Amino acid sequence: MKGDEMRGAVRVQIASDLNHEFATGNSPWRQPLSTSESADLLVLAGNVHTNTQGVELYRHAGVPVVYVNGTHELWGGEVSETRAALRAAAEGTCVSYLECDELRFGRVRVLGCCLWTDYLLGPSRREHAMDEARRFLNDHRLIRLGARQFSPEDALAEHQKSRRWLEEKLGCSFRGKTIVVTHFSPVVESFSQFDNNPLNASDASNLRSLVEGVDLWIHGRIERSARLRIGDALVVCNPRGFPQVGKPGRHMCSQNAQFDPGLIIEV
Repeated sequence: MKGDEMRGAVRVQIASDLNHEFATGNSPWRQPLSTSESADLLVLAGNVHTNTQGVELYRHAGVPVVYVNGTHELWGGEVSETRAALRAAAEGTCVSYLECDELRFGRVRVLGCCLWTDYLLGPSRREHAMDEARRFLNDHRLIRLGARQFSPEDALAEHQKSRRWLEEKLGCSFRGKTIVVTHFSPVVESFSQFDNNPLNASDASNLRSLVEGVDLWIHGRIERSARLRIGDALVVCNPRGFPQVGKPGRHMCSQNAQFDPGLIIEV
């Protein structure tokens, strides 16, 4: 960390859902996101690339990188094996892979986990939301837990484990600033329009009581940018989204037109 940032404000560059794996040809999407000269820390909130390729792509980022996996990192693999591979790939690099882990940057602590969801958003019963996830999401076709497919019930168990860990950590006294990084959204307010689609319950939970106890909560997963206040906490999502085919002769463009590759939040 540069100069006196160990004592003063930390400048955090934020991005998620970069979807590098969908790059074709010589698209610039193959390249890592450029780090801002003013950034002290780069936070990548999941769905960066498949398996360990995101860690490998950002291992020479030039600033410390906090990396939380989304679901794309797990596609085609087994949950525990992929997490172990991500940890191994990050070791000795500028990347810190967090899955129910805490990292300290001077006066700032970073708590990171994928989080998953509790399937309780909207009017649908939890069982209906989980059945819809099972039917429509690649996450429950392309991810394995042991020798079987990773189910919505497994995702709920992961969420409950992560939530207990966050509750324990946030219940501990800390005199500095707290940043939480998750792939899944902790609040429904991050959706610009909540249409009560039961699949929204696969993207977010309602954890306002936890969110209000932090300074900055960074997440991914949703398709549009979000920046809002929940109590004293700032909640930020800056996803690039899936590539969209532009006009002939032009490079692919971002699904999220509001994506800011140089977004910096000071904590």
